[in-house]
Amino acid sequence: KVFFIERHRAPLVDVVAVVGSGALDDAKGKEGTAAALADLVTQGAGERDAFAFDDAVKGIGASVDGGAGWTSLSLSLHVSSTRFGEGLALFSDALLRPRLAADDWERKRGEKLGERADDNDEPRMGGQMAASRSLFGDARPGTALMGTPKSLTSTTIGIAKWLTWTP
Repeated sequence: KVFFIERHRAPLVDVVAVVGSGALDDAKGKEGTAAALADLVTQGAGERDAFAFDDAVKGIGASVDGGAGWTSLSLSLHVSSTRFGEGLALFSDALLRPRLAADDWERKRGEKLGERADDNDEPRMGGQMAASRSLFGDARPGTALMGTPKSLTSTTIGIAKWLTWTP
């Protein structure tokens, strides 16, 4: 389905693609796979590695971001209308031709493990996790969307490539 909402307040264009599969579909023991895939789709696409892709996006003053929720994955583009064609080409590469490279996953996994460690020191996050665990127990919503240190460590790029990214 395609929805078009036109507003003329600013010369900006936003495009969002949503895939109807998210963290609730993560395999047992591989919690965080959906979040990892959402992070990886912007880490290089088409012929560009992660750094060249980031430079190209920033070079036109745009942003291309992936996100994961419990029931969906999304990819978004925010760009000036004067650079829309260039932005759409980059967005299309991320959506249809993400690299999903092992070295990018290793870097992102390290970042995620660091975030999880920071969350452990944050009382608010501890409270949220305790509430989720008490409501959902061992079911998937009882764990962090990004997974656990154990699941992040056991998830490899092969798992992300195994997933079918079909927007």
